[in-house]
Amino acid sequence: MNAARNRARLREEAPSAAANAAPDRREAVRRSIARIERDYREPFTVESLAASAGIGRWTYTNLFKEATGTLPLDYLNGIRIAQAKRLLLATEDRLGEIAQRVGFSSEYYFSRRFKREAGLSPGQYRRLHRREVRVFAPYLEDALLALGIMPVAQYSHRAWGVQEYLPLEGVPAFDIADGTREDLLRLKPELMLFDDGFERWGLDRLSGVAPKLILQQPGEAWADKLRGTAALFGREAEAQRVLRRYAEETREAGARLAAAAGGAAARGSVACLRVSARHIRLYAERSGYTGPLLYGDLGLRPPEILRHLPQAERSLPLRPEQLAKLDADHVFVIFDKSENRYSGEERELLEHPCWQSLPSVQAGRVYEADFFAWMNYGVLAHERKIRDVLNALV
Repeated sequence: MNAARNRARLREEAPSAAANAAPDRREAVRRSIARIERDYREPFTVESLAASAGIGRWTYTNLFKEATGTLPLDYLNGIRIAQAKRLLLATEDRLGEIAQRVGFSSEYYFSRRFKREAGLSPGQYRRLHRREVRVFAPYLEDALLALGIMPVAQYSHRAWGVQEYLPLEGVPAFDIADGTREDLLRLKPELMLFDDGFERWGLDRLSGVAPKLILQQPGEAWADKLRGTAALFGREAEAQRVLRRYAEETREAGARLAAAAGGAAARGSVACLRVSARHIRLYAERSGYTGPLLYGDLGLRPPEILRHLPQAERSLPLRPEQLAKLDADHVFVIFDKSENRYSGEERELLEHPCWQSLPSVQAGRVYEADFFAWMNYGVLAHERKIRDVLNALV
């Protein structure tokens, strides 16, 4: 008996069940989706939804995921959470009342599911979206400012200073390396927002100052991180506007580079170097802070030396004597003070014979760029890079 049931279940789970489903089954699933969107308060289960569609559970689930990209109950809960967000902002109803109104059986499950979907508890979401919040978000200020949010403090580092390319005059600086919990408490943040730098900088020492959120998007997925930040503050429309503006600026810049002085290819190759007292790094073609923008969006040509760099590597370390291999016609250089033993040590490379013999140096085609603007993935940082490139090459 059990073997027969298992064989039936295997047949039901087979991919061909979804692939070869008759049109009427797909139409039944579409009607089911419309029913969920209309009657989301009902206590649906996958079994009841499949039964009402007249389809076995496993085929129903496969067809549902094919149509929506998600599982039935996840889709249902997403609709409930979206409705709950509206009620949190439009009413003074208690959380238990809102949970029941959107179809959750308990306030506890509602709160847990809401935090999983939104990254915030329902109470935090209501407070954040109803007024300006005092947020501390070190190295994420770029995204906040792009969305029209002024942070309560700005990132600072004893070696690098503050992000001068951002309009943060008058905003107190917090040293990410040396700042203490007491220093931050005096600034009275109501929310702390971090990315993967939370662990790198040992920021667990700030725990308890205010509620903490950590964005999961990696740095290079800067557009997703901007959208994720916008979702926390109810500024999704602003994020879309910012991204549309950036796409237009990138297209226009690429067109200008292609049209000016015989086009980008006629001007030769372009490289980006990060120079510290102990290291020289040439940034990669397809990853890192600069490659996707310079060589992808703007259509500039990378130096040949990068052609041999493994795709997983974000930069190529060079010694001064290896600079002769740098066959770039134009070089953007960023100076990093973090390894200095004394002031100005990071610039000693400029006196090295191998540096001075570079054709780009002799031709005056080396351009110093702002450290934070070029070593950042934010949309405002990328816009600054675009302006720097246009000023240098057009």
